[in-house]
Amino acid sequence: MTESREKMVRDTLASDRAEGFAPGFADRAVARWREDRDDALALMMQRHFRRLAPVAVAASLMFVLLSESARDAASNQSVSQALLGWRSTVTSTQQLATLESIYGLDATSLVR
Repeated sequence: MTESREKMVRDTLASDRAEGFAPGFADRAVARWREDRDDALALMMQRHFRRLAPVAVAASLMFVLLSESARDAASNQSVSQALLGWRSTVTSTQQLATLESIYGLDATSLVR
């Protein structure tokens, strides 16, 4: 190929070549990327929720049933105390301590 023909081919190819992207290309590409990313994240979260939600519900029900069966209703033990394994320290003959009784500010501590 001669130099004149090579120059003519290069000029023809150069005139057909785009000098850059069309206006708004970056905005369209980012919008498409975000849409794809949001869809993928939503699908992943949905898939994991479907798998883990029944396990979480079953575990919650199991904890409630076990704590209710282990609960000592006679000593006014709450469900959360039974769940955590705490025993009620107040017997039926004792009274709950208040700030006044702790610091001796209640009137009953003055009467003997």
